[in-house]
Amino acid sequence: MQKITLVIITLIFLAIFVPIGFSSDSDSVVITYGETTEENHDYIDVVNDFFTNHAHVNVKNTNNKIITAKNVNDLFRGYVNKTYFIDQIYSSVLVDLNGKNDLNVVVDTSKITKINAKMYESALKTVGLSYGKVYITSPIEDSGETAISGVLDSYESVTNIEIPYNVQKVANLEIYTQAEIVDNSNITSDELADLVSVVKSKVIGENITDHTKIVNLIKNYTNESNLNITNNDVDKLADLLIEIQLVQNDANKYKNTVSEFMDGKTDSNYSIYNIMNWFNS
Repeated sequence: MQKITLVIITLIFLAIFVPIGFSSDSDSVVITYGETTEENHDYIDVVNDFFTNHAHVNVKNTNNKIITAKNVNDLFRGYVNKTYFIDQIYSSVLVDLNGKNDLNVVVDTSKITKINAKMYESALKTVGLSYGKVYITSPIEDSGETAISGVLDSYESVTNIEIPYNVQKVANLEIYTQAEIVDNSNITSDELADLVSVVKSKVIGENITDHTKIVNLIKNYTNESNLNITNNDVDKLADLLIEIQLVQNDANKYKNTVSEFMDGKTDSNYSIYNIMNWFNS
C-alpha cells in the first residue's frame, strides 16, 4: 500500500515538475543510415545487426534518419574538391546520449577501412562534443569519411541544438583530409591520428595560426616518430589545423550549449519505466 501511494505521488511530481521538453531514453538514441544503405534491405540488415550487437538497442524501436549525398556535398562544398553520388553513401551511425557518458566511438573495423575511432573522436571534439556513445559501420567496405556527416546530424537530432555550419564543415574537412593523407603518404591511420592529436592540442592550446610554425610542429613530430609524410600532405595538414583553430570560438559556444543540455538531461533523469520496475520489486 505504501509503495502504491509513493508511486502515485512520484508520478504526480513528474507530471508537474519535469519539463515538457524532457526526452525519454528512446529519444536519446538515433540511427542515421547512409542513403545507399537505406535503399537496400540486405544492407539495412547488416548495419542493424552491428548496432544490435554492439549498442544493445532494439533497432525497430529506434528513431532513424537518412544522410544523403546532397547533405555530405553541402558540408564539403568550398573545402573539398570532390563530389559524392547517391550510390556512394554507405556509412551508417548510431548515437546514444543516454546518461552523461564520456565520448566513446566504436568503429566496425571489418568494414570501415581508413577512418578510425581516434579520428572520429578528434573531429567531434573539434566541434565541441565530448559526450555520447557513437557506433559507426557500413554494409560493405567503405573509407568511412562520409560517416562524420551522419554523426553530426544525429547529435543535432537528439539534442535539437544546431551545430554551427562553419564548425561542421571543418569537422568534415578534418576527416576528409586524413583519409586523403592515408592514401597519399606512407602512414597508417593510427600513426596519423596520433600525429593530429599531439599537434592539434598544441595549436589550440597556444592559439597558433601561422602556417610555417604549424608545418615545423608537424615535421618535428614526424622526424621524432620516424614517420614518412609528403611535403604536400604536411601543408594540407597545416591548413587543416589553421581552419580548426579559426572556428574554436564558435565550437566553444556550441560546447557550452550542449553541456547545459546534458546537465539538464541528467539532472532530470527520472524514468517511469524505472519507477514501475521498483514498484514491481
